[in-house]
Amino acid sequence: MYLVIAGVCLVLTILFTILYIEDIGDEFLHVFLAVFSGIVFLGFAVVTCIDLAEVKTEVVIDNKIAMYEEENARIEAQIDELVKNYMAYESETFNEYKPNESPMTYVSLFPELKSNALVQEQIDIYVANNNKIKSLKEEKISLGRAKWRLYFGT
Repeated sequence: MYLVIAGVCLVLTILFTILYIEDIGDEFLHVFLAVFSGIVFLGFAVVTCIDLAEVKTEVVIDNKIAMYEEENARIEAQIDELVKNYMAYESETFNEYKPNESPMTYVSLFPELKSNALVQEQIDIYVANNNKIKSLKEEKISLGRAKWRLYFGT
């Protein structure tokens, strides 16, 4: 819709400029209308370019989300292996191990495991990745507004 309005303003700018050059009718009115429609054209052209640049980032956002989810899956696998090794070591103490439970649950339950520097670093990375995924998904949702403005101009 922005492109339609910008196109109409461009045609009006050209028309009023021609009328001014040909000295047909009121010169002041033609100059005023040509400048006004030219400014409106530039405004819509700038807004369209900004929205197009924003919508173009959608592919990059999907790739980033996939990358962070892949890294989180790798971290979960590493922590799962660490938890299994720890549970095997402590099998006499913790007899109620349920393999269907999330490894993140066990990390939070057992202080010895949580205090492990490697595990803590992995958890920090995992949480940071989840926050990045959340912000990227929010950014992707906001792209819907830019698409709406491009298509309908509101």
